Amino acid sequence: MLRTGLLACSDALALGVAAIAAFLLWASPVRHQPAAVYLPFLAGVPVLVLGYAAAGLYPGFGLGPVELLRRYWLVTIVGFIGVAALTFVLKLPDIYSRVTLSLTFVFSLVLVPTFRRITSRVARRNYAWWSVPAVLVGDGRRTELARQHTERHTAKEFRAVGLLTESDVDTVGGLPVLGTLEDAPRVAATGVRVAFADIGVPDAEAKLDRLRLVFPRVIILRDFEHLPVDGIQLRNLGGVLGLEYGNNLLQPRARWLKRLVDVVGGGLALLLCLPIIALAVIAVKVSSRGPALYWQVREGRRGREIRVPKVRTMVLDAESRMARLLEQDADLRAQWNDGFKLRDDPRIVPVVGRLLRRFSIDELPQLWSVVKGDMSLVGPRPFPEYHLDALGAHARSLRAEVRPGLTGLWQIRARGKPDIAAQESYDTFYIRNWSVWLDLYILAHTVSAVLYGRGAY
Repeated sequence: MLRTGLLACSDALALGVAAIAAFLLWASPVRHQPAAVYLPFLAGVPVLVLGYAAAGLYPGFGLGPVELLRRYWLVTIVGFIGVAALTFVLKLPDIYSRVTLSLTFVFSLVLVPTFRRITSRVARRNYAWWSVPAVLVGDGRRTELARQHTERHTAKEFRAVGLLTESDVDTVGGLPVLGTLEDAPRVAATGVRVAFADIGVPDAEAKLDRLRLVFPRVIILRDFEHLPVDGIQLRNLGGVLGLEYGNNLLQPRARWLKRLVDVVGGGLALLLCLPIIALAVIAVKVSSRGPALYWQVREGRRGREIRVPKVRTMVLDAESRMARLLEQDADLRAQWNDGFKLRDDPRIVPVVGRLLRRFSIDELPQLWSVVKGDMSLVGPRPFPEYHLDALGAHARSLRAEVRPGLTGLWQIRARGKPDIAAQESYDTFYIRNWSVWLDLYILAHTVSAVLYGRGAY
């Protein structure tokens, strides 16, 4: 109840701030209207909050960040369409500013998920009741992965308190063994609400029924290795559970939608960033001899060769200097081989080069490649040939199915951590689980990562 109340208040506050911001930006200074004119629209705030509740967003633990964003946006979009339809049906007077309502809508799309994230972060750090206590059933590999998830997941939605297992041990992975399956009622009586169960085939039905009788939520643990997990659909095939999934990026409709986002979003971003690119070019010309822009040859979709523009941040003899350094210094050579990056790269132009790289300004000219169609706003980064050669054959062929991206899942999850295995894993996950919601999630987090300069060097 506390979690639901806190999140509902957070959403209501975000909607209120969105309305106030829109009023202060347009209705008051441009239309010269008093705030009292728009007070009737505040009735929409509890309606939207009820919509969020109906969408399962309170607390929404276990949905995942992309699914949370999707549900928030869908309810918000439907809610504001409803308000617009209502004003038309009721033939409300023209005193209500459509621009103000439109700004409120746009601000709500941004502020509601942002306020939830801030609220969740503050709550998990300060209140023990935020995390839902959970028990792990079993002691195999899947329960160990679930335990690691509860400990490492930044949202801290679940808190593993112990295990139920038939093994004759006292602890597993640092968690106490609370008994066997027979002790489930006693454990549930202590306030544990969720069971993560790794149940084998023998007596699976009986064990599951026993858990369902005492725990409000039972989550069965299964791993599907590299199959998609986001957007999976459950199907009831006459008592047989079916999991439906597909490769979204192979669907023509999805490709057209992604291309539309690239052209519109990339074009607007390019126009807004042109002054920044111009300033970066001037700074490079002043601080270092040689051209300020250069083009890298990279592998595009279906193996086609593309030329990717960047603002130069390295000295002109960077390649020869790197060859000498790697030959002379074994530690640098080992660091380079881990992920083809150096934390203190001596090739970077002092001050200006590091500043441009820290905030990824050197990558902004690639917005032209996005508009042109060589790249996408989101996708696997366009690596050089020697980097691609370090990837597995299957991962590399999978990358060739999509356009390389200006940003990607690896950039927001492990930016600055040069680990080839992690890069391969994140890129593969992205391609198999693509959706427009995943792209929006990555773009939003990219802005945050760039502004704070996290992991860049």
